[in-house]
Amino acid sequence: MNAIPLPGSRFTWFEQAGRDFPFNDGAAVRLTGPQWAFVLAMLALGFAALVAPIPFFETRYGQIVPALLFVALPLCALGHVAPGHATALFRRVRGGDVAWMGVFAALALVVSAGMAVVVEHLSTVAENPAAQAVEHMDGADVAWLFARTVPQLIGEELLTMLPFLATLSFAHMKVGLARRTAVWWAGGVSTLLFSAAHLPTYDWNVAQCFFVIGAARVALTLAYVKTKNLWVPVGAHVLMDWTALGATWAAAQ
Repeated sequence: MNAIPLPGSRFTWFEQAGRDFPFNDGAAVRLTGPQWAFVLAMLALGFAALVAPIPFFETRYGQIVPALLFVALPLCALGHVAPGHATALFRRVRGGDVAWMGVFAALALVVSAGMAVVVEHLSTVAENPAAQAVEHMDGADVAWLFARTVPQLIGEELLTMLPFLATLSFAHMKVGLARRTAVWWAGGVSTLLFSAAHLPTYDWNVAQCFFVIGAARVALTLAYVKTKNLWVPVGAHVLMDWTALGATWAAAQ
């Protein structure tokens, strides 16, 4: 169980009562700097496997392997440094959590679409390769695409929330910032990292990655800050991507 922070140290109007961030001050297990470094190194290795130009990883069924490594490597690292607590980011999914998935998926779609309109007026935008590919797929290929995106999107949430928690721990427990301030710093750092990770996908379009992708990322991060359950931003991320890709495919038919 995670200890509940002192009154006034949390966003009481937003965060769900009785839940706090794992591995932070007051939690059952806290990680040292070297332990966080090891977890983040394995996270980086998992991301490298995802983007590595390995021929087998580019085949139809080989594509699932880097997606699984993207998830397994950081979680195994977390299990090594915090035995029995590797799944502390995840909670049992309840009805309210499912509802929040829909809310934050809709929020992510709206804010990213609005930001895309602004960016398109200022510069060009790059096509999402997955959106381009899905236009030429049949139903079976689309179903496989949807299936293999699930582990990758879990990995993308780990790519955001593990640096978020590491930054929160450092800023709050080492630097001594107030919890609220540390949460803002953690959100900013993790959003920048997530946006930067998408630069190769979108032809190094800085405006698109840091404003459009970044806007969606903020909405998804808020889903975790509210619920402290990584399944909620994962579910919202899946709903968001499936909606966008499904609409693209349907329009192409």
